[in-house]
Amino acid sequence: MKFTFLLILLIPFFAFAQHCPFDGTMILVVKASKPLKSQEYITIEETTTYPLNICSYGNNALKDTLKVHYSDIFVDNRRWYFEKYLKMGKNDFTKGNYLLAKTYTQIQCVEIKKDEKNYEYPQIHERSFILKRIKKGKVVKEKAISSKNFYKLCTSAGSWDRIIASEF
Repeated sequence: MKFTFLLILLIPFFAFAQHCPFDGTMILVVKASKPLKSQEYITIEETTTYPLNICSYGNNALKDTLKVHYSDIFVDNRRWYFEKYLKMGKNDFTKGNYLLAKTYTQIQCVEIKKDEKNYEYPQIHERSFILKRIKKGKVVKEKAISSKNFYKLCTSAGSWDRIIASEF
């Protein structure tokens, strides 16, 4: 009887547990056509044409620099989990590639709309971006990409073996 009572008390702790340290995290993996030299780096800038103020979250335009190593994108305990999950798969998508990790709402616009009965529902808008290879302060190469080039890191979205680098 005591055991059953204790078990019932523990149910809420298990029912609301976060199942993955990467909930809501998406990653962009970019393979440079030629290795970057000193004073070269890759940036990403948002080129979305619709007004970002319709987005319920992440309503600032994305502008960032891609990182060379995953330790630069995860500065908290997720770095340990990232290494663990990376070793579990066959595909080390980080080797020789450039990385950017962002939240889902920075990659896709979630607009909250209301139907005729005043019920709220989310409408997802794809965002568009441009990759830029910068050399000594000048853009030497550009490529348009979309939010479809990002992969969800949460393992409920599938094995990390599905993650492939975007050629640039």
